[in-house]
Amino acid sequence: MKKNLVFVGGGHAHLTCISNIKKFIDLNTKVTVISPSPFQYYSGMGPGLLSGKYIPSETRFDIKSITENEGGTFIEDKVVKIISELRQLILESGKKMEFDIASFNIGSEIITDHIDISKSNLVLVKPVENLIKARKEIMEMDFTEEKQFCVIGGGPAGIEITSNLWKLISDMGVNATIYLISATKLLSNYPNKARKKVLKSLVKRTILVMEGQLVSKIEENRVILNSGKQIPSDLTFLATGVRPPPLFKDSELTIGADGSLLVNESLHSIEQDNMLGGGDCISIDKKPLDKVGVYAVKENPILFNNILKLLQEKKELESFDPQENYLLILNMGNGKGIAWRGNFVFGGKFVLRLKDYIDQKFMRKYQI
Repeated sequence: MKKNLVFVGGGHAHLTCISNIKKFIDLNTKVTVISPSPFQYYSGMGPGLLSGKYIPSETRFDIKSITENEGGTFIEDKVVKIISELRQLILESGKKMEFDIASFNIGSEIITDHIDISKSNLVLVKPVENLIKARKEIMEMDFTEEKQFCVIGGGPAGIEITSNLWKLISDMGVNATIYLISATKLLSNYPNKARKKVLKSLVKRTILVMEGQLVSKIEENRVILNSGKQIPSDLTFLATGVRPPPLFKDSELTIGADGSLLVNESLHSIEQDNMLGGGDCISIDKKPLDKVGVYAVKENPILFNNILKLLQEKKELESFDPQENYLLILNMGNGKGIAWRGNFVFGGKFVLRLKDYIDQKFMRKYQI
């Protein structure tokens, strides 16, 4: 009897698996990919979509076509509940999907419950598609009067969005004020040298950086701080912390502190012997990791090999050994990049060229 292998989500950690579906089929397995969109955007190139450095087709994978070309079945839908004891997935459409093995790579979403956004004109920087819509909206604005934009979040995402928003406004040749609002110092969890380089780059472009400012409410034309101060904003970007969608919590599975699927070093659920996962939606037991794309990319071969071994009923699975000091490169929107690995910080035009090379090499590997 054929086994049912289901990939939930077409994220970065699933790309090797989806591109090699035929190898699973050869093991008498039916393979299904479930994703709410036929396309998966590469988050590392998202800010460049906002500025116009890239066009959408350069930054996305055609998950549906890859799946079907490999002989798998693609379902454009969303999993809303997992009934683990029945080995069953409940889809948003109401359909049910049986599985023998399921792997999850459903990413993360922006946390919004700490801010009142009920009356806001807001752009969440995830999913990446939102940045395409934001670019179109800005380009259609009437700049007869100067506009104001706010970006909330002082981490890498907030800095890249701010920098590439500046690039878009600069290329349009219009007048606008850009605010970057951070609850802490910029890049508070990263080397201080990186913060200084980033701050210098932003201030040089007259971007107004507000550190140590908590936002309490976002309304249609303003951002209200905890202090009561109001910042005018025609469009606000929210680039604060992320967490996994509520799927695993709602399904009453064993989860990490942020609601992610708790897995062991083989990316295998610590509770369910037929469930795996990768990317932002998992937490490795006793080994917390930053939510960065480099880990999802590195998890690709581990998931692929371990699923093959499970289908072959082999007991020895491979372990994922994450690198502690990973390279992080920011696209600063001015033709330059700022990067660091550990405490080594560097910047310049060649850094952005390095980022482009890494990103495009990854894209070429899986695009069709």
